[in-house]
Amino acid sequence: MHASFHSHRAGSRGSAIVEASMGLGLLMVLALLMLKSSLTMTSAQQWTIISSMTDAYMTRETAIAKRAPLEFLTSQSSPWPIYPAVSISNVEIGKLPGGQPYTTEIRRTREPGENNLAEAGGSGTESTNPASMEAWKFQSYLVYSIGGRSYVKNRTTLRVR
Repeated sequence: MHASFHSHRAGSRGSAIVEASMGLGLLMVLALLMLKSSLTMTSAQQWTIISSMTDAYMTRETAIAKRAPLEFLTSQSSPWPIYPAVSISNVEIGKLPGGQPYTTEIRRTREPGENNLAEAGGSGTESTNPASMEAWKFQSYLVYSIGGRSYVKNRTTLRVR
């Protein structure tokens, strides 16, 4: 009887190891599923955060193009050079969760109105533009990436004087 009792205990230990291994395997599968789900949720949150930051930055671009003095915006030192020239700058538009800075590329250019006088970049004349009105189109393009894909947001502002 002593031998059969000993073999019964050895069988219990073997099944306990199998059950523990199966339990650990099940926990690993569950942990991997939860990790995948949290990564999916994090990438959706990252999309929302970056989209909000790019929208805010483009609102700033529009505000500058609308509010800055036209004399400055059409000067040689303007951040918007005359098309076909384009100014390209890297800008930090905010920080991601964890404090990591998020940098994008801003491209700017401006175009004179077709009826502007020649000195204002157009082909207008005294007879077609007797008031010497000037119209300018300021364009900003924000190039950014999310998850390895590139995107562009643009804003165009029309100013007249």
